[in-house]
Amino acid sequence: MGAFCFNGCKHETDDKPCQIMGRSLGYSIGDPQYPAEWVQDEDGKNPRCTAFELEGEPDRVPRCDKTEDMFK
Repeated sequence: MGAFCFNGCKHETDDKPCQIMGRSLGYSIGDPQYPAEWVQDEDGKNPRCTAFELEGEPDRVPRCDKTEDMFK
C-alpha cells in the first residue's frame, strides 16, 4: 500500500478514501467483495493495484473492447 495508496494515488484523498484499500483489508482474497484491482505478481510476493494513477496525471481512457488489437 505504501507503493501505491500512500504514494500519490489520485484515488486516495482525505475527502474520499479509496475503497480498494479498505476492501483488501476487510475481505479474504477468495471473497467476492475482495477488490479485483488488488492483484499479486506471478510469484505471489508483490501485491500491486491496477487502478493506481498518480495525482496530477490525466485520467486513463479505457480501451474499447469492441476494437481488435493493432499489435499482437
